[in-house]
Amino acid sequence: RYTPEQSFEDLEEQKRAEAANHWMQKQVVTVRTDDSLGELARVLDSHQISGAPVLDGEGRLVGVVSQTDLARHLAQLNREERRSSSGYYQGVFCNSLFSEPALKGLLTEGQVSDILTPYTYWVSADASLPEIVDLMLEHHIHRVPVLKDGQLVGLVTSLEVLRHMRSHWPLP
Repeated sequence: RYTPEQSFEDLEEQKRAEAANHWMQKQVVTVRTDDSLGELARVLDSHQISGAPVLDGEGRLVGVVSQTDLARHLAQLNREERRSSSGYYQGVFCNSLFSEPALKGLLTEGQVSDILTPYTYWVSADASLPEIVDLMLEHHIHRVPVLKDGQLVGLVTSLEVLRHMRSHWPLP
């Protein structure tokens, strides 16, 4: 916010510091459209993330996929939903899932391209915090890929937004 004591240069510096490229995740875990659903589950579980950008065979961003997408897909096929009291899917990555022959087959046969969300919202590296928050709220999304010249250069998640806000506006 502008105060009379601030110069134009101060405001420009503040705006640059709030740009996504200063606080986004730069090491982004991605999956490919032709990865199996089992590989997707292993990637999400091993990196302890809830979703990832999806790249095609040429490395272009084509969508996003989440553990909820995977759980929803398996639940529809299996006609069983496992939800916690907060509404999040649970139990998708447990060992027993991989031991059930039918589900193991679904994880082997299905591909990320079967369940990804193909239309992806994205921002440029110089997008501001308010722009990103507005996009997330308007479209009910938890992760926003950051692109530069059409290439994925970062990712902003709901947690990154909270971390950034907390570091700039400490609570009393």
